[in-house]
Amino acid sequence: MSGAPILYVTIPGEPVAAARPRVTKYGTHNPTRYRRWKAAAARRLAAAWGPHYPVSSAVAVSVEVVLPRPKSRPRKGQHARFWHPTEDYPLPIGGKWGDIDNYAKSALDALQAAGIIEDDCAVVELAVTKQAGTDVGLYITLSLVHPEHEE
Repeated sequence: MSGAPILYVTIPGEPVAAARPRVTKYGTHNPTRYRRWKAAAARRLAAAWGPHYPVSSAVAVSVEVVLPRPKSRPRKGQHARFWHPTEDYPLPIGGKWGDIDNYAKSALDALQAAGIIEDDCAVVELAVTKQAGTDVGLYITLSLVHPEHEE
């Protein structure tokens, strides 16, 4: 259904999951760490996109989240059971790792802030993976979706 990728961007550094907006007596805002990450990611995406117009048709987005490996293996507690038995990295569950849907939201927010997509409602296919590894970052692939014509 989706065509060839029209954009592939790596956003290096530890990805930040979208946070719930904070409400104070001065208004509603997102946490500073998330705002800074989103602005840096949007700059990186805009530089990769160039002077093109925003995509207004249906798109497919693939997001790969690679988080830093913990410094040591958890020997006890609830997170010890998530250690991968044959590999040298844990499954990214528990601890400080965010929810996968929040990482997807942060990627879509950055695509929209960069002016690549007009609105994230144009995303009709979304694939997200989360893992721990050494090449920490967020890897985003964007493809146009071609409708299947039935004859």
